[in-house]
Amino acid sequence: VIVQRSLAAKNMTHSKGGAILAGYLKFLPLWLIVFPGMIARILFP
Repeated sequence: VIVQRSLAAKNMTHSKGGAILAGYLKFLPLWLIVFPGMIARILFP
């Protein structure tokens, strides 16, 4: 998906922006699933 975003970009700025967006989307499940579980483990022993 990252390569497709880079190849389909209009210019280098859009290509870099697409790669950064894809990187953020890869970390999104970490924030939505793992961290709430860690916080719940601390709050409810």
